[in-house]
Amino acid sequence: MSRRQVLLATVAALAVLAAIIYFPWPDRSGRVQVTGTVYLDGVPLEVVRGSRIGFGPAGAAGGGYSASGAIDEQGRYRLGTFKPGDGVLPGTYRVSVIAWKKVPGWRDDITYDAPVPSAVPKRYEDAETSDITVEVTLGRSQTIYIKLTK
Repeated sequence: MSRRQVLLATVAALAVLAAIIYFPWPDRSGRVQVTGTVYLDGVPLEVVRGSRIGFGPAGAAGGGYSASGAIDEQGRYRLGTFKPGDGVLPGTYRVSVIAWKKVPGWRDDITYDAPVPSAVPKRYEDAETSDITVEVTLGRSQTIYIKLTK
């Protein structure tokens, strides 16, 4: 190995070390398993694959990281922060729901050209306009039911 290669390798190693010190890994301990069901006017949301729920930190009281999860065909969800289903850091969150209606004859294995109608009113698609805030408290698990109205 030439002196130049050794120098470049040393500089690269120092840059990685500096990045690790300056941008430390997030604290992944203390996550809470959060599951629940999304309801629309008291009925579990019937949606197609690809529908999602998101929890975004609500200001200084938020957990610091967003969490999200897929909503299944019966409106159920499980949230993850760093990977699917790994839980949520305690804190206050604003909720958003992006979901599409299950229409007669729908098949998940086909790509459709026409837009699929939303299963929820537009205001719920953005955490800033949904007006739904939830509190995730320290503990092993928590069930949070999200109740939407038309």
